[in-house]
Amino acid sequence: MTTGKDTDQLYQSLREHYTTVEPTLPRRREIVQILELRFTPDEAELALKMPLRGQRGMSLDDLESASGKSRTELEDMLGSMLNKGIAFTRQRRQDGVDTFLLWDLGYSLYTPTYGDGITDDDKRRLADLRERLWQRGWPFVMFNSRHPVERVLPFEDHIDPSTEVAPYERFSHYVEQAESICVVACGCRASTNRCNRPLFTCIHFDQETPYWARYRGGRLLGKEECLSLMRDAVKSGLVIMGRNYQEQPNVVCMCCGDDCLLLRPYNENHYPYAFVRSNFLAYVDREKCKGCLTCFNNCPVGAINRRLSYQEGSRDGVLVLGERCIGCGVCTALCPQQAITLKKVRDIVPAQTPREAWARTMAEPLW
Repeated sequence: MTTGKDTDQLYQSLREHYTTVEPTLPRRREIVQILELRFTPDEAELALKMPLRGQRGMSLDDLESASGKSRTELEDMLGSMLNKGIAFTRQRRQDGVDTFLLWDLGYSLYTPTYGDGITDDDKRRLADLRERLWQRGWPFVMFNSRHPVERVLPFEDHIDPSTEVAPYERFSHYVEQAESICVVACGCRASTNRCNRPLFTCIHFDQETPYWARYRGGRLLGKEECLSLMRDAVKSGLVIMGRNYQEQPNVVCMCCGDDCLLLRPYNENHYPYAFVRSNFLAYVDREKCKGCLTCFNNCPVGAINRRLSYQEGSRDGVLVLGERCIGCGVCTALCPQQAITLKKVRDIVPAQTPREAWARTMAEPLW
């Protein structure tokens, strides 16, 4: 018989397990409450035997040996954990065997949980606990590196034609390279239900797409459909956010300025370490600009100001704040006069591989 004290220790141990890949996970009661809400005691015991994202996955045979549970028990428990978005599965490349891992806890509180676009009482409670941690400063330990893990990708349709654009700066390049594509709901917007922008915009590629399609309500996309979805998303005011490395990413998000866990610290706290700006800035052609303020009203990070005319015969217009602009290109997509283009102003080259990027992230802590 498991006592209350034993159960408390179980969830404390599970929290410690997560810190092997999330060393800045807060020592707060809310974290334990989240784990209690997400895992049954039996699932928590199994989770202690499981690897986390970034580690080598375990097969059913591996888990059977490690846990002492029967295959039937494991299949039932893993099915529950996959459907709740606390674990995921992918095939080993060398032999096609299914392997199982835990999502890292911070990420699991977003798209893995809310990717089906469905909310219920438990998910609302989870969002409340997450927001409580957020208001106590979780973003500043979650994004605790001078080398962020995410990177803005520019909207390609209105980049200055004289500008050289690297493949890793193009969303279209990743779509072209993809073997499979799946779209799910944005976990940030689905968990708050306060944003009227498109919801199913979180794009997953290749090895993990079967998981999203089978367990988390994802829908497989063709390449042209994916590019069309991206254009519609940007025209609704969403920012294309990819991984901060050059190789094919597992996911590209479409982020809003109100709910996105990456853009919120930038907008609410002027905190610049949740993502890397693109290498581009928005430039306004004053001859074409009619002063309609579409860009001013829709910039996701408030990087455009109104500008009063002061010369006879000139019109009121707008001014791009270079130190604030993230080079996303939302303004270029929305300008009815096509008066705004993106121009390359720097040439920051990201790490080549996920492993190299993560090593830099861990090696450059802020504190």
